[in-house]
Amino acid sequence: MENKSVLEDLLKLVINSPMFSISKAHNILKSMGYRVGKETIKNYISYAEKAFFIDPVYIYSMKIKDQLMYSRKIYVADNIFITALGIRYDMGRLLENLVYLELKRKIMDNPLIKIHYWRDREGKEVDFVIVKGTKAIKLIQVLLDPTEYDIRQREIRSLIKAGKEFGLKKGIIVTYDYEDEEKISKSR
Repeated sequence: MENKSVLEDLLKLVINSPMFSISKAHNILKSMGYRVGKETIKNYISYAEKAFFIDPVYIYSMKIKDQLMYSRKIYVADNIFITALGIRYDMGRLLENLVYLELKRKIMDNPLIKIHYWRDREGKEVDFVIVKGTKAIKLIQVLLDPTEYDIRQREIRSLIKAGKEFGLKKGIIVTYDYEDEEKISKSR
C-alpha cells in the first residue's frame, strides 16, 4: 500500500505548492521516507493529468528546453480538491485556480490559444500569459486583496515588465471583490 500513500502525499504536495518540479517532489518524498523514483513520480503526475485532476501550466518561452526545464504551475480541476487536500485554507490559491479554470473554459475551442505563466530572472511573475500561436496576446495577474499597497505595486511592476517584453500595452489584474481601472504612465 506504499504506492497509494506516495500518490496521496504527492497529490497533496502538488495542490499545496505554487510551483511543481519532479526533482523537488522527489527530494521531499525521499525526506519523508518514501523510496520512489523520479520516473514513478513522473508517471503519477501523468496519470493525474490524464484523469483531468490537474493541469500543468508551463513558463512562456520560445525555447522548448525552458518549458520542460522550469517548474510548472499546477492547477486543479475543481477548487473542492484544494479545500479538501490543502493544508491551509488559501483564498489566493483558490482565486487563482478559479481564474485558470475560467480561462481554460473560454479557450477550449481554439487549439491555437494556450495558457502560460511568465517569470524573469529577478523573480517578477505574471500568473497568466495568454498566447495565440507563438505571440503573447494578454497578461493577467490574480490578486486577492489589492488594498495591500506593496503587493499591488509588485503585481503592477511585473505586468509592466512583461508588457514591455511582449509589446503589450495593457494588463489585467483580477481581484476578489474590487473593481477599478487604472492607467499607468510610461515613466514607470
